[in-house]
This record gives sequence, C-alpha cells and structure tokens, in this order.
Amino acid sequence: MASLKCRYTFALSISLKEDFKTHVNKDGYGFRGKSKWASEAIEQLLSLKNFTELVNYNHKMINQLTEKDTLYIDFDLNKKLLESIPKVRKDFPLLEGVKSCIIRTAIIQRIIRGNLSQVT
Repeated sequence: MASLKCRYTFALSISLKEDFKTHVNKDGYGFRGKSKWASEAIEQLLSLKNFTELVNYNHKMINQLTEKDTLYIDFDLNKKLLESIPKVRKDFPLLEGVKSCIIRTAIIQRIIRGNLSQVT
C-alpha cells in the first residue's frame, strides 16, 4: 500500500528554484526525486536545535518570491512539519507563511550544508 502524501505548493525566488533543481539533479535524485530530496532536507532542518532561528533568518533574507513549486511529502513528515509551526510562531510571532518559510529554509540549508546524513 502506498503511503499517504500531502501536497504543498510554496513560493520561492527564481534563483532558489534554479539552485534547487540543480542540486536535486547533482545529488542524483532526478526530476522525479525532487520531493524526496526536499523531504530529507525538511527532516534535517527540523532536527537542528536552532531551526526556528534559521527560519527567521531565511524569512528576512528572501525577497521576490515570484516562482511556485510543489512537493509531496509523506504523512509522518507532514505531521512533524505541522508540529514545528507553533515552535516557530512562539519564537517569531509576526512571521507569516511559516510552512513555506520552513520548506524554503530546509532547501537553502541543504544546498549550503549538503546532505547531513552523509557526513560522518
């Protein structure tokens, strides 16, 4: 039986969309692996103690969110993502679009840091 998936559409800049596509392909995931790559990035971000600060920094730095992209994440990760929203809102109550901001931050952090699960 296939696992349940949740669909997320989020805004991002043109340059981030290009970098996202490039890194997904470079890491060997291919076009169909974009959601898996991003899901791993979200898992990595949420495992960091200071993820709420990173989300806030990202929110301040990103502008011109003119592009849209879509991800499909599994139900368990969706639950973690939804549980992370109150944590971000507690630390940064004026932040808007928290889910999209978490997704963008996860993508940026994975581009910067690489796949943390491969680091020994």
